[in-house]
Amino acid sequence: MTNSIFALLGDIIHTPKAGEVEIHYGSYLVCRAGRVAGIYPRLPEWFENEEVIDCTGKLIIPGMVDMHLHAAQYGARGFGMDLEQNEWLHNFAYPEEYCFEFPEYAEKMYTSFADELLHSTTTRACIYGSVHTDATVTLMKKLEQRGLRAYVGKVNMDRNAPEYYSETLDGSVEETLRWLELSNEFKKVKPILTPKCIFNVSDALMEQLGKIRDSHYLPVQSCLSETKGELEQRGELCPDCNTGAEAYSRFGMLGGAGGCVMAHCVHSDENELEALSRAGAYIAHCPASNLNLSAGIAPAARCLRDNMHIGLGTDLAAGESLNLCTAITAAVKVSKMHALTVDTETKPLSLVEALYMATKGGGEFFGQVGSFEPGYDFDALVIDDSPIAGNGRCTLLQRLERFIYLSDGKVEAKFIKGDKVL
Repeated sequence: MTNSIFALLGDIIHTPKAGEVEIHYGSYLVCRAGRVAGIYPRLPEWFENEEVIDCTGKLIIPGMVDMHLHAAQYGARGFGMDLEQNEWLHNFAYPEEYCFEFPEYAEKMYTSFADELLHSTTTRACIYGSVHTDATVTLMKKLEQRGLRAYVGKVNMDRNAPEYYSETLDGSVEETLRWLELSNEFKKVKPILTPKCIFNVSDALMEQLGKIRDSHYLPVQSCLSETKGELEQRGELCPDCNTGAEAYSRFGMLGGAGGCVMAHCVHSDENELEALSRAGAYIAHCPASNLNLSAGIAPAARCLRDNMHIGLGTDLAAGESLNLCTAITAAVKVSKMHALTVDTETKPLSLVEALYMATKGGGEFFGQVGSFEPGYDFDALVIDDSPIAGNGRCTLLQRLERFIYLSDGKVEAKFIKGDKVL
């Protein structure tokens, strides 16, 4: 359907700017060659005789973008949510990720993961696999088959991990190069370099990954300043760096032409936030996992209003759900607590701002994605919220708010770059 012209008729909502919402009752969202041609109260003359998909009474919103999640932890979701990070990693996350050494397990779990992602509000994502090359290729294949678009990374980790789940320097480099070669078969799912975090990747490996990044023109995803313990460990492991951002930057892994996503940034100081802003790095705000693992609360509202690139991540499985609506509501809740207890001068995030982060805020890492402005990729969700009682007296924005908070109703159809995938 990418090369065709068609329109969705329904109630359209999107956030072209942070904090601003556009609402179009009973209007036509027109797709041409996979991109948004415009929103019209009546169809233009040039559209005559083209297909109209009648979604009257349904909500039409941009597809959501998950900026940070661990597909290899899918089987660990809902376990150990009363633990703090290090104990949770060693008791649940690492043992689960190790299982992807076995092809049958990878096939089973990634099939279930991809199916759930397909039926969710997510249209694009930045995804961690495991350290296993073949399993990561299996994950990419499952996503490609369902028409989802994503960056997927084979994890690099050669220190401070369990012996049964740690790579050697040479092995990590060799397997990364093999994974990149195997990734060439995919059109919609692309590779992203994935050093787990500074704590788990030696300087020698970071240096090699920096060279691979340059030679293959790759984006990067990693974790930054997630916990106070990480900051203490960074001081021991990278004593010559004043910030975690500097520890990445010195190896050419921050910013750059391929772009980068740094998850969490809960404890980033002024210098680190400035470095991220200068580099054009994207922050993946993961409020649910930061609560579950007692990491803290990131200053998301301030970052957004300072015009930094910031989106939302579920951080499955430290975040217990693949549902980005849960991430939106968690972002609003923790922002209110941050404004109450930490930064009383900054207003908390509004629902509209959090929705922006879940759509255009993270979407622009993928290009012109996450909005219904003309020229943007036609990523759209058709939502049937009729199961929610009492919507007859609600505005469109109130209906969307109830869908997000109540997790009722369903995604009836999903389009990604004009292709109907659901």
